[in-house]
Amino acid sequence: MQISFRPLVIGDLPTLRAWFEDAELSRRLSFPTDEWFAHVTNGEAARCWVAMQGDQLIAEVQVDRDGAERGYLDLAVCPDLRGRGFGAAVLSDLPLNFHPAATRAPAVLNTPSGAVGATGGNAKLSSCAALEPV
Repeated sequence: MQISFRPLVIGDLPTLRAWFEDAELSRRLSFPTDEWFAHVTNGEAARCWVAMQGDQLIAEVQVDRDGAERGYLDLAVCPDLRGRGFGAAVLSDLPLNFHPAATRAPAVLNTPSGAVGATGGNAKLSSCAALEPV
């Protein structure tokens, strides 16, 4: 599965907002408001990227800093792709795509389809302030 990442842009909001018609996604994450967009694109406390497969936006990943070495991930996968391995594939690629010094750590995700094991979901980041796709 070939996945690429790029920073979230304002033009992605209509697609992300349409995903929130899905009850399961709406229950687990907050709706992407204009205030949220400003938070994840204008500050050092949080960053946000979209995962792409070709021209299709398949997932959104948000990292919120917690100190200099820790970040928390929010992951939203396109509801139409749920249960097909896209979330695990995105998480597997995160450390290598976002920071070359990041380390992989095992994670278990509780998803609507059940628990999924993945690597990278609980990545320890050597410098969250420097988090940029490489």
